Amino acid sequence: MIIKQPLNLKTTEMCKFLCPKILLLILLAGACAVNASASLNLYFNIGSGNQIGITLANDDEYTIVTSGADPYVSTMGLSRPLDKDETVLTFEYVSTADVDMLQLFFGPAYSEARSKRCGMVPVSAGWKTYSVNISDEIKKMSWGAASSVLRMDFGTKPGVGIILRHLRITSATSDPGWSSDNANPDLASTISLGLPVLDIATVDAEEPTCDRVSAPEGSIGAGITNATKVPGYVRRYEPDGLLSYDSGDYVDGESGMTLKIRGNTSAWQLRKPYKIKLQKKADLLCRGDKKYNDKNWVLLNDYDMMLRNGMWVNELVGLDWTPQCQYVNVRINGEYRGVYLLCEAVERNTDCRINVSKTGFIVELDAYWWNEGGAYVPSTLAPVWNYTFKYPDFEDMDNAAKSYVADVMMRYELSPSKGDYDELIDCESFAAWLIGHDILGTLDYGGSNMYFSKYDDTPSSKIRRPTMWDFDSSEQTKDAWCNSHLYYYDKLFGSNNNAFVRAYARYWQNTGSTVCDRMVERLTRFQESPEAVAYDASMVLTNLHWGLAVKMSQQCTGRSVKWYTGRQRWLKNAMLSYVHFLESGIDDIGTGSNAGIVVQGRKVFASNGGPFVVLNMAGCRVAVSNGEPVEIAGPGFYIVVVSGGCKKIVLK
Repeated sequence: MIIKQPLNLKTTEMCKFLCPKILLLILLAGACAVNASASLNLYFNIGSGNQIGITLANDDEYTIVTSGADPYVSTMGLSRPLDKDETVLTFEYVSTADVDMLQLFFGPAYSEARSKRCGMVPVSAGWKTYSVNISDEIKKMSWGAASSVLRMDFGTKPGVGIILRHLRITSATSDPGWSSDNANPDLASTISLGLPVLDIATVDAEEPTCDRVSAPEGSIGAGITNATKVPGYVRRYEPDGLLSYDSGDYVDGESGMTLKIRGNTSAWQLRKPYKIKLQKKADLLCRGDKKYNDKNWVLLNDYDMMLRNGMWVNELVGLDWTPQCQYVNVRINGEYRGVYLLCEAVERNTDCRINVSKTGFIVELDAYWWNEGGAYVPSTLAPVWNYTFKYPDFEDMDNAAKSYVADVMMRYELSPSKGDYDELIDCESFAAWLIGHDILGTLDYGGSNMYFSKYDDTPSSKIRRPTMWDFDSSEQTKDAWCNSHLYYYDKLFGSNNNAFVRAYARYWQNTGSTVCDRMVERLTRFQESPEAVAYDASMVLTNLHWGLAVKMSQQCTGRSVKWYTGRQRWLKNAMLSYVHFLESGIDDIGTGSNAGIVVQGRKVFASNGGPFVVLNMAGCRVAVSNGEPVEIAGPGFYIVVVSGGCKKIVLK
């Protein structure tokens, strides 16, 4: 089967409106441009600056202010190898004063021996071009491979203001000028960026499509419908050029794959997330073990590395299954589409994903249930949620099977108030899931996607939280518990049965207390790895291609290291205080004399008019009363200390 390679998508759309003669001229001009001398755009890694303030005004214009005697900043890695005639570094600039010595250092190892002193860059009140030939240094230092880094030192004087644009390496004989058309590299250049490459081609270059759909009245969210599946092939190339996987051309049930747009609101974005369904099971992550073979894979947009970090936390807190993932560059029908996170899909697979038997189930408490064509069972927790199915397929279930799942989940929802929830749920699994989101600082009220699994239909099989998913709202609840405490977990913490509370405290002590420190170590290792260099080189092109401003790895890592360092301090204090409450024998909360504490909305008072103190879960006083009602500002759970005991309260 012949699989055609199309024009650039934007060109294809434009062709619909052009007459044949004009189109021919444009295509001929494009062909000539391919053969002309090229130049390679360079971009600064803003986070690498030393004694320098640098901001990006637009795609290629930087404002620089030196602040010390050794001001410098490095570029991102080259997005492709230099051509043999690309030997001149050039840029345009405006400067408030002379830069007394521009010095270039040719990475990755910076030393005087691997540098070039270029001389003074003179003051200029208007745009001026500066060029320097670096052919000798390229040859002597074997510099210019993909991902190579250049450091630029801007003299020895503080307080010099510079505006710099159109930084590039070009030909000594023919400079085509700054070009924004470097964002669609060919396959070889894409491979040279240093990440694995998924090269996808569909039959007749057909693009998958979908229609937008909004939630009906009374529901929330926005999604897609009528998502088309287009057939084709997918090939994986390693950074060394090795073809490590080839699905073959599409033959229904035998080879190839189908590609469709996935997601809800994320599918409304310009850069679509995708689902790949192979016709024959394989491991697209190429881990060398057949147990990982599966048909279903997803390509996700991981803005600011939040998804990858969430997967790491998922693994470190020890949930049943962590979706394995890897950054890859993606090409579809000959067009570069940018950096994606290639990830295992959430589904049943007894060898390597969520392990449930044929009589078990995997469901999601789903705000998008309204977009599932009636394939759900009800929830009473909130009007916006119902349970949709990951396994089994709703269409394959008889009425008895559907009723069984509905009954189990209804009993689960009511069990905290009855005090028998530990007969239905695995408390450690529920604790691990919540601790994971506490570490992440998840803002999403429902804790993002909420999955539940039950191994089989026997009474001894308990409901588990198999994995976390969807981490877009991570790192947002600073100095506070994650907002998942407000969904269902408030009922567990408020129950007279303390089985979950003890599991939560115990799991933190045994497992959760080390996760933040281990995340800092893992993030630091990543930032020092070749993968980080390849990610940055690829993200430069991704941003350029889509007009985005996604941060580079160093900025993402620095932000997250700061988060987990601070989060460890806060959680340590908060958890120690809470464990202290538990170890002090505060078990029968809300009985006896404590029953006199009354909660009305956010107001708390003692029915006997006596004094009380309200503590948060960090053990800090948030309110003191001599008998008058007090109003608590924030939602969450609190300890009210009265004469003779304590009472736990939940404020929504």
